[in-house]
Amino acid sequence: MSLISIRNGLIAFAVVALVAGHAKALTLDEARESGVRIGFQNEPPYAYVGDNGKIMGTDNVLVMSILEKMGITKVDAVVMDFASLIPGLQANRLDIIPSVFILPKRCALVSFSNPIWRGGTAFAVLAGNPKNLHSFDDVVKAGATVGVMSGAIENDYAKKAGIPDDKIMPLADAAALLEALKSGRVDAVILTPDSVKAMAERSDGTVERADPFENPPFANAYAASVFRKEDNELREAFNAELKNVVGTPEFMEMLKPNGYTEDNLPGDMTAEARCAMPE
Repeated sequence: MSLISIRNGLIAFAVVALVAGHAKALTLDEARESGVRIGFQNEPPYAYVGDNGKIMGTDNVLVMSILEKMGITKVDAVVMDFASLIPGLQANRLDIIPSVFILPKRCALVSFSNPIWRGGTAFAVLAGNPKNLHSFDDVVKAGATVGVMSGAIENDYAKKAGIPDDKIMPLADAAALLEALKSGRVDAVILTPDSVKAMAERSDGTVERADPFENPPFANAYAASVFRKEDNELREAFNAELKNVVGTPEFMEMLKPNGYTEDNLPGDMTAEARCAMPE
């Protein structure tokens, strides 16, 4: 596993063994003194490593800016598969995950900040959309196979829409999903609209976003940063700064690469309220 040490947005790679970190709650003072470890998987435009070795992505930039406001200037980051992020946090190998959708089943395992933004879903399909897939219902009717990120919320959406388990292919990351789509192993990939847009841009014209697309009501989700259950002080300090940032011109500028507008603001939704809602 590659540990990435960030200094002023730049990274240096070192192969290290990940060991258990803090045995007790990480206080704000300790975080200011020793720094924090963030974990993410490469998924443009949210979180990725640029060609120049710079940590990039809207979620990373936003979270690091909030940490800086909290007086935390030392940040180490670990790039790993999405499905490994919450287990890594629970095992004290990470301190913060910049952005994950809030789900009640996840609330039982970890603690979320208040929502940062609200998003939905989209389909990536081969150019021309050969199976004419514009909704989850279209997938069911066509008997099509969809690709989803392993451990991600889109897996739940697919099942809720009635797509059979044998027609859902979980894969490790966006690169694997793109390859599965291009090779014909899946007929569509379900991701957020921004991730689908980024995938299409990387595909050299072989992949496009299904347009139009019918996003089901149950697929509206709230993204938030993730903390260990015991790190209440750190989470509350983060929430205090987040409250002062969400919706400001600075915030909207950071989300511009996602194509987000005021429609993607979380409104009055809180982590507590979303955790209490049905899946």
